[in-house]
Amino acid sequence: MELEKVRELVSADKVAEQLKIGKAVDLIKDNAKVTQKTAADGDAPKKAPAKKKTAKAAASGEDAVSEEAEVPEKKAPARKKAAKAADSGE
Repeated sequence: MELEKVRELVSADKVAEQLKIGKAVDLIKDNAKVTQKTAADGDAPKKAPAKKKTAKAAASGEDAVSEEAEVPEKKAPARKKAAKAADSGE
């Protein structure tokens, strides 16, 4: 773009204001002192995931899943009516 077109599109006052804001932000960043670390710093201790409980273990008050715990079998998904009609010959 030509210099004259840029001057027409952008006012000098707005450019000066943006420069002041940018310099103020830089000044604050340069003089800021970290007083507390946050989780974003990556130094926060990580928790171990919670252990899962089965309904039987939760009822008896056990903390961890036992090897003898019964695992319910998964049921087959329900069939659609169109598939049932085709199987029965309707």
